[in-house]
Amino acid sequence: MGENARSPAHRRRSNGERGREKTRQRLDERAANALNAPADQQAAFDFLSKRSPQRDGESVILFDHGRPLAWSGVMRADVDSLTAPISVTFNPFYITLNVARSNGARRAVASIVLQAAPPADRLTQSVEDRLAPAQGVASYSFAPPESVRAGPVVLVSDRAPVLRAMPHLATAEEIGFRRASMLRARGTIALVILVIVFLAFAWRDRHALSLRLFAVTVALAITALVPWNSFSNTSRIFDPAYYFSQLAGPLTANAGALFISAALILMAVYALIRARPETHWSRIYSAVGAVVTLGIGIPFASNIVRGIGQVRHAAGRILDDSYGFRSRRLRHL
Repeated sequence: MGENARSPAHRRRSNGERGREKTRQRLDERAANALNAPADQQAAFDFLSKRSPQRDGESVILFDHGRPLAWSGVMRADVDSLTAPISVTFNPFYITLNVARSNGARRAVASIVLQAAPPADRLTQSVEDRLAPAQGVASYSFAPPESVRAGPVVLVSDRAPVLRAMPHLATAEEIGFRRASMLRARGTIALVILVIVFLAFAWRDRHALSLRLFAVTVALAITALVPWNSFSNTSRIFDPAYYFSQLAGPLTANAGALFISAALILMAVYALIRARPETHWSRIYSAVGAVVTLGIGIPFASNIVRGIGQVRHAAGRILDDSYGFRSRRLRHL
């Protein structure tokens, strides 16, 4: 009975240890690989970008005689003085795990974000984002080894504690939400595969214009119905915080939806052209068509490329309220 009760916690602890060990080994390989970069700076940059693949939240920097020679990724911590084989750095926005390797006058430091605090968590993915959902954990509280009450030691280097962590278990509602999100993602992937198969079937005969246009219309409708924003944690192209336009509703709600919609519209135009390639329009019709296309397309495109949009009346009210609030504060001073 006791073993069964302890087994879920034991599995979470074992999975966490394996995840941290894989992360440490990956950083160690990246740092060791960076030491083999050429002496020429541009060649060293190319070497790190090609030979030292990275994930979101990872970075590596190579020092030669104490000066940075080349790097790859975005540095989230100050690693200039780091020489310990394994270390953890804390700053107001990021907690990073760092692995350092040295060879003569060269020193390479590979880092990864363990945890990112808001709003920095919107800019990069962390180890916590990848490990916590798989372990049924809502989040972790990381702390230096001297914080005895911050949880057990989870990372050791040369028998010296490096990091403590306290897991916060997810509630039943959070677990249910994660499962629903996972099912939604799998359903979306299956739906996208079916749409691609349908488009491939419709594109077999170039003269089947009605079938091709119907397939594109169905694909556009599905693009509008799929909640692409739910994939914002997976890729930034689906995050409306980076791109959003109200012009075409859900078809321009984020960069990913805009790209898919534009590709489908281009497919429809291609189908119209390929359906009757022998058709030749007169110069008058061609000129009128070009004028109409430019007259509609240029304003449409200019509105789309503006990116982040908001309701004009709501923005005006917010600015007015803010200005009025500041004016009242000044009068009281």
